[in-house]
Amino acid sequence: MKKDGTETVPVVILGKEYPVRCPANERDRLERLARFVDEKMREVRDSGAALGTDRVAVVTALNIANELFEVQDRRREEAEEVGARTSRMLETVQRLLDEESDDEDGLADRTAE
Repeated sequence: MKKDGTETVPVVILGKEYPVRCPANERDRLERLARFVDEKMREVRDSGAALGTDRVAVVTALNIANELFEVQDRRREEAEEVGARTSRMLETVQRLLDEESDDEDGLADRTAE
C-alpha cells in the first residue's frame, strides 16, 4: 500500500491484466467492477460479430451507458410519480381538514343560536 492509502490492484479483462490504483478499502468493489466489465465485454465479443478489442470495448461502454441511462430515466419517472402522489395526498388531507373545519364552524353556528 502506498502512503496515500492506495494500492495497485491487478484486474484481468478479456485475458489481459491491467494494474489499477484504488483506495485500499475499495479493492473488493474494484474487483467486482472488473469482473462485471469483463463479463460484458465477453458477451459483446461472443455475440458473433468479429470485432477487435477496441471495438468490443467501445460497444461494451455504449451498452453499459445505455443501461445507466435507462435506470436514471426510470428513477426520474418514479420520483415524478412519487411527487405527484404526494401532492394528491396533501390535497386530500387539506380537503378533509377544510371539510372538518367547515363542519366545526357549522356546529358552532348552530350552538350559538
